[in-house]
Amino acid sequence: MRGDGPLIAIGHSGGAAQLALALSLQEGVVDEAILVSCPCDLNLWRLMNPQWSPDMLVRSVSATDVVPTDIQKVTILVGEDDDITPPEMSQSYSQHLSSAEISHSLTIVPGGDHAGNRALSRAWLMAILAARERVLD
Repeated sequence: MRGDGPLIAIGHSGGAAQLALALSLQEGVVDEAILVSCPCDLNLWRLMNPQWSPDMLVRSVSATDVVPTDIQKVTILVGEDDDITPPEMSQSYSQHLSSAEISHSLTIVPGGDHAGNRALSRAWLMAILAARERVLD
C-alpha cells in the first residue's frame, strides 16, 4: 500500500521495462518514473538482437503496447554509447509517450554507457534530484 508522500520510482534496463509496464497497471502507482537504459520496445529490441532465439520473449508485453496512467512525468535516460539498449529504444518509447500525450523527457547522455559509468550515473543522480524538486513543490 502506498503511503501519503510522493513516490519516485527508478528502473534500469530490464527493471526499467518492468517499471514502464507497471505504470499502465493501476492509476497513481508512482508520481514520477525514471527509466534508465530501457528496452521498452520489444519489437525493436528483437530486430536489434537477431542472435536471440525467435521464440524468446514471445509472451512478454512491450511497454510500447500499453499507456501509463495518471503519472506526472516520465524521465528517460540512455547513454549514447549504450550497446545493450541503444538510444533508438529509448527514442521509440519517447515517441510512444508523446503520442499518448504523457509528460516526459528523453536525455541521451554523451559518453554514457549501459553499465552506469560516470556520465550515466551523474545524469541518473541529476534526474533523481530534479524529480524530487518537482514532487515536493
